[in-house]
Amino acid sequence: MSGLDEFRAIYFQECAELLDALEQELAAIADQRASPDSVNALFRAAHSIKGGAGAFGFPDLVAFTHAFENLLDAWRQDRLAVDPSLIQLCLRASDALAGLVQAAQTGAPAPASAAELIAAMQERLAGPSDCADGICVLPLDLAAPAAPRPTGWRIDFAPHASLFLRANEPLLLLRELAELGPIDVACDLSALPSPADFDPEHCYLRWRIELTANCTRDNVLAVFDFVEGDCDLAITPLEAPVPPDPMPIDAPAFSFDDLLASVRAEAAAPLAAPDQPPAPNAPDLAPPPEPSSPRSANTPPAQEPPKPSIRVDLDRLDRLADLASEVAIAQAAVTQYLDEDIRRAAPDLVRGLDALTQHVRALQDAVMAVRALPLKSVFQRFPRLVREVAAATGKAVRLDIHGGEVEIDKTVIEQLADPLTHMIRNAIDHGIERPDARRAAGKPAEGVVTLAAEQIGARVLIHLRDDGAGVNRAKVRAKAIERGLITEDAVLSDEDVDALIFAPGFSTADQISNLSGRGVGMDVVRANIVKLGGRVSLRSTPGAGCAVTLSLPLTLAVMDGMQIETAGERFVLPLAAIVESLDRHAVRVEALPGGRASVRFRGEFAPVIDLAACLGLTRAGPRRFIILCEIEAGKVIGLIVDDVIGQAQAAVKSLEQNYAAVPGVSGATILGDGRVALILDPTALVDLAARPLPLARGHAA
Repeated sequence: MSGLDEFRAIYFQECAELLDALEQELAAIADQRASPDSVNALFRAAHSIKGGAGAFGFPDLVAFTHAFENLLDAWRQDRLAVDPSLIQLCLRASDALAGLVQAAQTGAPAPASAAELIAAMQERLAGPSDCADGICVLPLDLAAPAAPRPTGWRIDFAPHASLFLRANEPLLLLRELAELGPIDVACDLSALPSPADFDPEHCYLRWRIELTANCTRDNVLAVFDFVEGDCDLAITPLEAPVPPDPMPIDAPAFSFDDLLASVRAEAAAPLAAPDQPPAPNAPDLAPPPEPSSPRSANTPPAQEPPKPSIRVDLDRLDRLADLASEVAIAQAAVTQYLDEDIRRAAPDLVRGLDALTQHVRALQDAVMAVRALPLKSVFQRFPRLVREVAAATGKAVRLDIHGGEVEIDKTVIEQLADPLTHMIRNAIDHGIERPDARRAAGKPAEGVVTLAAEQIGARVLIHLRDDGAGVNRAKVRAKAIERGLITEDAVLSDEDVDALIFAPGFSTADQISNLSGRGVGMDVVRANIVKLGGRVSLRSTPGAGCAVTLSLPLTLAVMDGMQIETAGERFVLPLAAIVESLDRHAVRVEALPGGRASVRFRGEFAPVIDLAACLGLTRAGPRRFIILCEIEAGKVIGLIVDDVIGQAQAAVKSLEQNYAAVPGVSGATILGDGRVALILDPTALVDLAARPLPLARGHAA
């Protein structure tokens, strides 16, 4: 990849982040959750995309973002009537902008809608036909009374401390400003800290510039385009009276001669005696008080410098995770050969290996933390989806989001958008009633869809709940009979009827629409979640709503597990799911009605599953232990196993990608002796025990 190609790739990565920011801010404005800086943030995002598009030669993208930028600039300067139609226009422009960015990246032609939207944005700016609720917007050139162009400008330029971190240089800005005309510059040094507190990556200087030039204010603003938001900027005509102390040009608390003397004194300090008093003429280097700086009406408040970050390809992170897993496997192999004789003969070796084990674990945890992202990166796209689906169905719906800070592996996050989109559409289209029906049922006219996430052990649960009518089980059953999924005399429980919703091709819609009716939805949701090693469950209460829960692994790369043995085969159980290990002969296993075995645990009966029988294996040894595991909904089950080997961190390998999906199994790992062990899913084992599916011995080797 050439240098230009690399920069172009970085630009498109930045575009993706800026487009996400546009979507978030527009959603916040539409939901009346906007901050005072939201419109400025929209303008900066569009402006940044335009700047890169011009640098890399994408004229269609430049033309569109320029029109969008003009619209946002008029909005932030209060020259447009803000109403739902303006927000909707900006949302459409954001979608078109995403399409143009994709077209520029792939070399495809620009979307046809781009030209129409440019015309719509220009028409919105043109007025006076653009009226909303009796408020008309004047053309931009008539928005203020005509005034003679000033002969110059006074510019107070106060960079934020983080200006250098964004690769900006004030000196270059001053040189560019000088191209407009003669400038007179005064520098404010009052914010310089003491040498001990000086950070060469921070900007401490501020400037007042008097520009003598027959130019517009926009000409001056254009010079500072790429530092907007990273500085405090005030631009006033030279003819205007000087504002009261907009940026006092004070003398610094110490001179540069004093600063140089101080640096020399500090350099020589180590050579002096420890109890030597300071020189009598040393300057007082106490940092001056924090200076105040002017702010323009449209400039956001200063923010703390962002933490430095870099972009890394996901392939590199995957490779790093694989290497960390291989290191863990090698470490486990070495540790496995430490018998008691070696431990007694080489205690230093044992201590070193124990330290290595801790460092390998910390390494894997660090790698997983790098791959983790908060779920809000997915959740934030759904408020707009809810508004659009509600409008299309004529329903009033509100989306409540909780738990967006829960983090999960990036690989999982990337595949969550489509399943959640299907679920939300179904919740609104099939679950939430129309306002008149809700009022008749004694409910508020506005329905509520709740999207929530929580972490439980090594899994993340995502709940989607609605307060609608719930599953119409009679209709589901009738449709299932009509499609031949069940017979008319089939005896099904409520849970069995609800499970029919996940059957391929199943739909209760009476006619096909843009939202539903094609039978492609919940079966796709379940298939995609199962591919991620997850599960889908549904609970419905007639008249009160429906709740769908996705249970997903926290990470797809590494987990803490407990090695167990049954029928001569090694397996791994997720450590987070294990509640307790019991001696098989110290507890009483009882038979419940129906023939199911159970064990009393903390005052309740927990069902017990013989692992070897469940997996179709031939027992080779005595059943010595019962492993109590927590499954979904806080339930506990017991697994009868032959032996408990010990705890270890397992590098998770996908079984589907390397072999095929196996019931009751969520993945595989490599043990220290090189053998492959299957990672068991306790919840899936319950389903497997209810309808046993034999597993060949070769699959467990």
